[in-house]
Amino acid sequence: MINTRSYATFNHSKAPTKEFLGSFLDHDYSIATSLLFDEDARMGYISTLAHITAEQVPKVTEDFYKVVDTSFEFQDEGIAFIELFWETLTNSTNEVVPDLQKSILNRRERLLLLILYMGSFDVYDRLILPSIRKIVPEDQLTFLDKVTTILGLQRTLSGTFHYNEQEVMSLLGSSSIPEHEKKDLVKILVKNSLAVGSSRSSRMHSIETFVKCAKLVEGDRWFVDEKIVEYDSLFQLIGFPSSDDKFDDYFQEVIKIVEKHHDESVSYHFLTSIMRNLSKTAPFVTYRLFEFKLAQWRQRNLPRTVVLNHLDLAYTLKACLILDENKIYEIYLQNEDLHDSESQEAIFLDLCVQHKDWKSLQDRFENMYGKGNLPDTVHYGITMRALEFLEADSELERLYEQILDRGLMMNASIFIARMKAKIRQKNQDGVEQLFEEYISLVLQKRAHVDNMSHAFLYVFQILFLDGANGTILQTLLRYLEKESHLKLPMVSGKVLSLIASHLSRNCALKDLDRLLEMAHQFQKIDSDFASGLIDAYTKLGQYNKADEISYYAHGQTNPPFSDLQIYASQLKTHLIWHRQPISRKTKRYNDVKINYIVSSALQSEFTLFQSRPGGIDILSSVMDSLRQNAIEYSRSNSLRYLRGRAVKTLHNLAKRQAIYRLRVDERLFLPLMKQNLVYQNYKPLNVMKIFNEMNLKRVLVSAESYVHVMKALRSFDRRYDRSYKNSTDMLKQMLQSYGFEADKSKSNPELDFKKDSTLICEILVKYVQSVGLRKGGDLFSRFVVFCEDSFDGKLPLDLKVKIDLFLSDCYKEVNNAEYGAFLKEKWEVYWGIFSKHAREMGNSNPTAIPPVLNDVLSYFTIQKMKHLIDTNAFTIHHQKEIIDALRMGLHPNIFDINYVLSHLLKQRPLIHFLDIMKVIEGHLIKGNLSELESYREKKLCYKMCMNYLYNEYDEQSVADNFKILSDYFGVSMSKIKAQSKRLGRLNFLRSASGRLFNIKTAPYGSRTMSQFDFIEYFNPVRDLSNEPRLFNETSRLLISAISEYARENGKEKSLLPVSFPKISKFYSSDLSYYSKLNAFNGKVDYLNSLRDSRLRKSKDVLRRLLFDHNSTKIFIPSASSDRDGREQNL
Repeated sequence: MINTRSYATFNHSKAPTKEFLGSFLDHDYSIATSLLFDEDARMGYISTLAHITAEQVPKVTEDFYKVVDTSFEFQDEGIAFIELFWETLTNSTNEVVPDLQKSILNRRERLLLLILYMGSFDVYDRLILPSIRKIVPEDQLTFLDKVTTILGLQRTLSGTFHYNEQEVMSLLGSSSIPEHEKKDLVKILVKNSLAVGSSRSSRMHSIETFVKCAKLVEGDRWFVDEKIVEYDSLFQLIGFPSSDDKFDDYFQEVIKIVEKHHDESVSYHFLTSIMRNLSKTAPFVTYRLFEFKLAQWRQRNLPRTVVLNHLDLAYTLKACLILDENKIYEIYLQNEDLHDSESQEAIFLDLCVQHKDWKSLQDRFENMYGKGNLPDTVHYGITMRALEFLEADSELERLYEQILDRGLMMNASIFIARMKAKIRQKNQDGVEQLFEEYISLVLQKRAHVDNMSHAFLYVFQILFLDGANGTILQTLLRYLEKESHLKLPMVSGKVLSLIASHLSRNCALKDLDRLLEMAHQFQKIDSDFASGLIDAYTKLGQYNKADEISYYAHGQTNPPFSDLQIYASQLKTHLIWHRQPISRKTKRYNDVKINYIVSSALQSEFTLFQSRPGGIDILSSVMDSLRQNAIEYSRSNSLRYLRGRAVKTLHNLAKRQAIYRLRVDERLFLPLMKQNLVYQNYKPLNVMKIFNEMNLKRVLVSAESYVHVMKALRSFDRRYDRSYKNSTDMLKQMLQSYGFEADKSKSNPELDFKKDSTLICEILVKYVQSVGLRKGGDLFSRFVVFCEDSFDGKLPLDLKVKIDLFLSDCYKEVNNAEYGAFLKEKWEVYWGIFSKHAREMGNSNPTAIPPVLNDVLSYFTIQKMKHLIDTNAFTIHHQKEIIDALRMGLHPNIFDINYVLSHLLKQRPLIHFLDIMKVIEGHLIKGNLSELESYREKKLCYKMCMNYLYNEYDEQSVADNFKILSDYFGVSMSKIKAQSKRLGRLNFLRSASGRLFNIKTAPYGSRTMSQFDFIEYFNPVRDLSNEPRLFNETSRLLISAISEYARENGKEKSLLPVSFPKISKFYSSDLSYYSKLNAFNGKVDYLNSLRDSRLRKSKDVLRRLLFDHNSTKIFIPSASSDRDGREQNL
């Protein structure tokens, strides 16, 4: 089946510039950026086609299809290039060009999909089709070739479309093509017409086209039959009115269209098909459709049986199970004429399971026998799920035998319940035997194949506990081969994503690489697995690899760049990457990608997030990004409260979610909780209100939410109740819901302790730290035992780390001698894991140390070092251990690494001097060089500003007013005047779009600069980054050590620039920056003695000196100008 989407993922009509659009593409799609958005590069590339050689054909073909992929998202730019490219080939006399055209047309499927999706039949007919007829033999033409030609789908300037209606209708009504091809033809036409059109009339034309064409293929009344599911993807697209449409008006028009081609008695069943498809993904739309049908029955005075049927009630009840379960009984009781136990009883059984109302579940299930309406497979599945949760294994098997005796079709739920029972018994052979039995029944047509991949997930549960990654991958390979042979859908992207998550939890990077290879080999990279893979590599600190996979996944989706789930994972990666100690260049790269995804998402049609998989994920990630943006804005502006456009945007986004009734998922509540617990917006009461809202809506609350709820409660308890009763009660509630020291009635079958164990441990640690070891120590000990039992003694690495870090604090508090022994023991444990990991990766990726492993080994290394120094036991051997770890890729935080290096550089004699130099050369000095480069570039920009001001205002006033910054940058009036002409010619280093100061280290983002922007940009404190670097004291010790080494090793002195080029460059640089920065900070401290952040203090001092005491009103056009609106073009 050919799959296309109905509209572009993001709305690009509001994009500020072409540069903004082009900023997103990267990695394998970098070539598309230049060909679509850089005219000089595009024309240069086109000109080379005249001289193309045979060797270049594969590369040019690949380039062309990279452009085709990106054209699904960047349509106008893409089709313009394709036209120019193909016209150039058509007019070329180069003998190699036919081979290039043949190479491209051999892969033409994606090109044809693009032509259909964009409605560009004119381009196809004028340029592509003649080449196909000339190069491709008729017997090699595909179904898609024929469809593209037959449809003739063309977008019009008015936002509508037209197609060869007469020819299509004739073909659908004939017997010349098979029925499955007719169905595909209908789907291709309708989906692409929805994508091509951009107006409401066009959308209605698409819906009418669907109704007419499907009737020709399926006959009258076809949508009454719920077994016809081939058109479900179309119903999913049609079921979402745009935000500009009134709900009732939209569906009234849909009904009118259906009634034109079908009898009134069945027309409303068309809406039932929409409800069936949206009951889980868009429950509010389903609920509103039911209300719409009720209103139509009243308004049109039609018989209820014409408008409503028992399936409407069933789908509405299913939607309310997600949306608002309080409405289930209300709607059910109000619509007695629509009752049908077969279609609706499953919902009430499911409700019993959710509420753990086992008595009602038993009564309902047994009553089905009494009514003579025996349970169906779905009812057995739900009941068996409950029996497994209650560990009633014998009753579980009794029901299974009953299903066999009755000859019912099996389903996945039945086998999942039985497999979970075997997992509880730690019987891996039994689990696999059950799955093999399920496969056998499917092959015999005695079991439904639906959700087979969900059952396959449980094959790995015991293997995950055993921790044998090799066995996991071998088992996976065996079933991949079996799937390929039997053609059964066993191994889904969700299964592979779960395996990827397990491997990342245990820092198994090499095994994760192997999993990726297997997925490539068996072509199993779908959006679920790609998203999980991106998250897994991100967790392992492989941010560039995760980003690379994002672009690969974008190219694999159908159409390319259409999957919101991939965008969501990519955005999460960049948000995490952005917070790491990285270079200025990398941080700007993150900023560009974050800005593109967030801005594009916010400008897009909101129903996009309802209608597309991954919509909730990307909304949650966008909210996280806005929150982080607000925090950074407030910090950079030294504000004590959250301010800025991001805060308002976040609030508006939350309101829209409420309007569209999207807030029925925990993921949308988490960013709001975090928002109310940041330093500048600390409102724990709001967190409790959000938590209450979640409970009222019966949203599944996991440990992810409890992290924030417990933080809020601890805040209240610290202030009002030092016994921590509220926190203790909430903690007990959470632990019981996960099955910790609780009977089955209090635990929640929807929660997974193993999955959330690390977060639960984090919550417990924070609690014990608040109440003290005396009160909380025993609880923590029991929790550790529970973890050991749950994981069969083999804790995942991230959980083990959490426990060991807390135990370290406990030993330190209680017993110094035991603390030393504990540090030594744990250092050896994690050093062993670290060494093994380093050996496995070898030279292929020397910096591939997962963050969790890096952080825990760094912690124990530093704490062990400090403890040994305190006890006078730190030896040369210990120095060597630390240096070896650093050289192997260990990256302590910037404070700890400077502490270690400062201590080592103070030792005499400097036995490990060259090894220390290798560590600094490889990991740190680049940050210092970046600082110096930024200082030099900013200095040039400052000089241009001063030159401008000297020419516009009184020179001495300017010099006096800006003295504090001029001293920092080391410039004077005489120096500026001497360079005035040269500085003027530089024109403020404007970019091609006119932005000021287009420098490498700190490009300015606007064409103008206000007086306050001036302080923001040139404030010396703002230039400090979290990039790994040597602190002032450490760099001073390094310079001293180099000088000493040079004196004592005269012959080897000349080798230093060869062995350590970066350090040598730093050593020979003008290092006055550091003394000038210290002098600036000293002046700030002298002029502002408040206990505040250095950024806020420096900003206040600069504002006071540059503006409050600015007698000549430099930068201010007029005295009456509004302070916030004053802006001066530089």
